[in-house]
Amino acid sequence: MLEKLELVNFRNLKNNTLTLKSGLNVFYGNNAQGKTNLLEAVYLLSSGKSFRAETDKELISWGHQEAKIAGTAPPLQIELEIKEGGKKLRVNRQAKRLIELIGEFLVVLFAPEDLLIVTGPPNLRRGWLNSFISKIDKNYLFNLAKFTKLLKIRNSLLAQKALGRGLELGVWNKQLVELGILLWFSRRDYLGKINEQLKTLSPKLGAELIYLDSITQIKLTDQREAREDFEKKLAALEREEIRRAQSLIGPHRDDFKIIFEQKLDGKIVSKDVGIYGSRGEQRAAVLSLKLAETEIIEDSKGKKPTLLLDDVLSEFDREHREMIQKLLYRQQSLVTTTSLGFLEKKLLAKANIFYVERGACKAVVTAQGGGKGLSV
Repeated sequence: MLEKLELVNFRNLKNNTLTLKSGLNVFYGNNAQGKTNLLEAVYLLSSGKSFRAETDKELISWGHQEAKIAGTAPPLQIELEIKEGGKKLRVNRQAKRLIELIGEFLVVLFAPEDLLIVTGPPNLRRGWLNSFISKIDKNYLFNLAKFTKLLKIRNSLLAQKALGRGLELGVWNKQLVELGILLWFSRRDYLGKINEQLKTLSPKLGAELIYLDSITQIKLTDQREAREDFEKKLAALEREEIRRAQSLIGPHRDDFKIIFEQKLDGKIVSKDVGIYGSRGEQRAAVLSLKLAETEIIEDSKGKKPTLLLDDVLSEFDREHREMIQKLLYRQQSLVTTTSLGFLEKKLLAKANIFYVERGACKAVVTAQGGGKGLSV
């Protein structure tokens, strides 16, 4: 749980110190005032990366050379210094690599852009799955980092071989196979856990069954057989890979479909929601992924993640809004909205409420005293 957040020259948030509570924390105000920037700062404390900025320079207030974010999430004190040339991380006053931050302070982000996980290209679905697994499985995180680095080297070698230069691929192929198999079978296991959660969630989201249908280039039943298959396909594809200077087989080519099973005229009909689903069904599919992610993180890590909801309540109908709001007091939740009307009054009565305007956050003291403890 994040108890305190300090921001200096982060986007339009010049100087804010917020004391947060364990339940619901609401940030409301007009658009373009800094609400999403607050959630972005919290997300950076969990992953070292922004969920929307392309460069570190974008994170720094105009006219300044650096930004600072600090968070207290006992037993962690996390400090992130951001300059145009990169970031420096300190955890409990010790310098750390950004990759070491992942999985320590746990968050689940839900933003309107997450609809692209369902409707967008495969790399966005892989990105979500990689991020989710990496939060709870350090081996997966480090294997993924090694695989990504190896892939760049191998692609560079393929480009050189296309020009008649470069080393043989044998050593690199062996590493690609070993790391690829580890990633594939980890993904298979976690997709199984997600599908178990979706079985429970499906009736609440208007489907007989929701499940993820994995698309891989290798059949993942037995590791030995999968390894042999991978090696054979690599050998068969070598000439084409050299011609295109790309690695054409591996976990980096995976995808998955989100399938809704529904009753139609007494029969069960399956459909790929990303292609054939309505907008409402696609939003329900994203919600199902986020709910499953939250449950699995709690089961795996023994603690609840902090939920970050960026103006998503306005995207859902009343029934789904009620479903989301039931979560908000199960763990710490940080919610942004343009109107408090999207939240139930009984929730607001116990919430920590902040009004955000022109990069300044001001506590709103409720009848029960919510919102105390903020200094601006």
